[in-house]
Amino acid sequence: MLINKRQIRFSKVQLVYQFLQLRDADLILKDLCNIVDDEAHIDEVAYGFKSIIEKFSWLESKFEFLLDGKWKWEYVNLLVKAIMIAGAFDILHAKSESRKKIIQDYVAIARIFGEDDSTPFIHANLDKLTE
Repeated sequence: MLINKRQIRFSKVQLVYQFLQLRDADLILKDLCNIVDDEAHIDEVAYGFKSIIEKFSWLESKFEFLLDGKWKWEYVNLLVKAIMIAGAFDILHAKSESRKKIIQDYVAIARIFGEDDSTPFIHANLDKLTE
């Protein structure tokens, strides 16, 4: 099965969401095969997730700063946080892919998860990272 970047991003959001709930990266990685359908991409998703977790506190503090008192990071729902953290990591580590495309992917993922009302918030805050 051929997997594309959006599917990998979707998987990373799922993993970050689980991490926000459990705070146990090792446990989540053990269960990775139940999240990623394509065995050939398990290593890629695992590496991306581990990299996000290494920068997790820094990414959260970045959003606390970006929200600038208008919103409180602690009140943002966990799914939106997971989308924003995974998206921020990809944006900040993008090499050749356009940041606009990355933001579009994460907004589309938010819609898949039923977060239609949160897409302007997600888009605006991920876009702030590109400034």
